[in-house]
Amino acid sequence: MAISEFIATVWKMLHPDSSPGPRSPVVLEAPKGTGFAELVEAVGCRAGQPRQLISGGLTVSAITERTGLPLVEPFGEELRDMHGWPYWSHWIGCGQVHRAGQTHSVVVVAERVDPAAAGIPDSASWTEKLRLLTGWEPIPRPAVDWPATEAALGTPLPSDYKEVVDLFGPGSFDWYLELLVPGVLGMDLVGLLTDVRFGFPTSRIAAHCFLSQAPHRP
Repeated sequence: MAISEFIATVWKMLHPDSSPGPRSPVVLEAPKGTGFAELVEAVGCRAGQPRQLISGGLTVSAITERTGLPLVEPFGEELRDMHGWPYWSHWIGCGQVHRAGQTHSVVVVAERVDPAAAGIPDSASWTEKLRLLTGWEPIPRPAVDWPATEAALGTPLPSDYKEVVDLFGPGSFDWYLELLVPGVLGMDLVGLLTDVRFGFPTSRIAAHCFLSQAPHRP
């Protein structure tokens, strides 16, 4: 099976299911000959930037229900690496498992608890409500140089747009609304909005988002 067919099979498992009750995580072994980096890239092309949970058998960041605990629960000390993505009502994980002297690359699909089940405080800011609704936990990344960005564009940017970018980083919501982020290859706000091929005047740069066919997170 080609990697593209394998990823398509994984995505079919993400559609809502009418089956009653919770389901156990599903572990699928990657097609023979698929490298781990290739597998992570293939999933990332659809699901966006992953959170690294395990590296070299060691925990990289706190693993909770909100950050991907269901992805690591099927494994013990045999788990060497795990990258995870929140995706609608599921978690998707790419892992490396060491068994019987061999390392296997796998994909894990697990159910995800509704991050907003506990409710959203009325006092929360718009950006915080968005974070709670999506269940997003920030991933460390280089900060955007907003003064330099606004200088390059010749206009200030809305504060809520900058808050969303600082919190979420590059990606899209529900495989639908893609967020342009300064300095990110393929989604660079400055580069795209100053490219004459797009024909956007600088007065229209404020929080402009593209409808994309490339799904991402959160």
